[in-house]
Amino acid sequence: MIIDSAGRPVERKKIESESKRIFAIGDIHGCHKDLLDILEKITSLHSFCKKDAIVFLGAYRDWE
Repeated sequence: MIIDSAGRPVERKKIESESKRIFAIGDIHGCHKDLLDILEKITSLHSFCKKDAIVFLGAYRDWE
């Protein structure tokens, strides 16, 4: 089971098997600008299409 930062269960989303590629981004740790830079680079790829998937893994924010 996956839970969010408030301890609530999060529904898992199935990645369609027809996806061309899966881009995995891990451990964001609250770095919003860096995340936007990465997303811009991924989505601006000439060959990026609707069948591609972007998946987020790891920590989304710092817990300090």
